[in-house]
Amino acid sequence: MKKYILIIIIFSLLSCEKTEIEIENENVYLDTGVDAIYFNSLGQNMLDSNTLGSFIFDNIKQYYLDEGKKIEIYDSTILTEYPRDIYLHEQNDTLILRILTHVSSEKFLYEKDGLKYGETITYLKLTDEITDTIKTEWSFGQLTTNTKIWYNGVLYQDNENHIWNRIIIVK
Repeated sequence: MKKYILIIIIFSLLSCEKTEIEIENENVYLDTGVDAIYFNSLGQNMLDSNTLGSFIFDNIKQYYLDEGKKIEIYDSTILTEYPRDIYLHEQNDTLILRILTHVSSEKFLYEKDGLKYGETITYLKLTDEITDTIKTEWSFGQLTTNTKIWYNGVLYQDNENHIWNRIIIVK
């Protein structure tokens, strides 16, 4: 009986060690998203379908710039929860659009301290007439995060200089 318990303990320890190694080698996308809130001039949330002239979530499209070409983000595989890499969430009764910006470990600007650094230009087509631009700088490693975020040319986040502003856009 003691032999069986010892064998179970050994296999348990070996499987725990393997899991830790696997986790160490995986990339974890910690924070490559951008949260934006949209209001009209009356202060009504433009993501709320009850607001006159609101943005229709199902019609919003996201593109990223790759070597001068706009690439639409859409993944129709069954495993993808957000095929356009955007979703709505609510915080304090306010609808917020979460935009998961594109990051590529293959296309980066430079490496430093074991991390790859790059930038992404994202186009968010809110309607046929309105397309906004989001520029992000990011670091890629086990913990991947946006380090700077500009929305329509305005800097909203700069981790190095301790700037973290909520993106509130009035349309």
